[in-house]
Amino acid sequence: MMWAALACAGALGALARWRLDGWARSATANAAPLLGKCGIVAVNVVGSAAAGLLLAWSASPAAHVASTGFLGGFTTFSTALVDAVDLWRGGRRASAVVLAVGTWAASVAAAAAAVWAASPGALGV
Repeated sequence: MMWAALACAGALGALARWRLDGWARSATANAAPLLGKCGIVAVNVVGSAAAGLLLAWSASPAAHVASTGFLGGFTTFSTALVDAVDLWRGGRRASAVVLAVGTWAASVAAAAAAVWAASPGALGV
């Protein structure tokens, strides 16, 4: 039964990513090439922070389904890397490096900050 929950959650996460990225790309269609890739960066950073919070708060099976399933389907480092390769091939090498390294660094920092914020006493609560 767990596999079905993971599969459904993953599908919902992938659909949410597709929708958010499509909206971001259409909103930035006439922008600089790097700005047009910000939807996937936002997805990865928000998804990483959400996973950090969720898993810091709970080790329940539901938390793992939400994190591995929904957020695993929602985040996509492979798309960020494809976007970086597209920029590289288009001669925008500095933008490609900023996108690849920036996505990774921002996502790791967001997850770490979320885990820290969820720890007892971190925010003075």
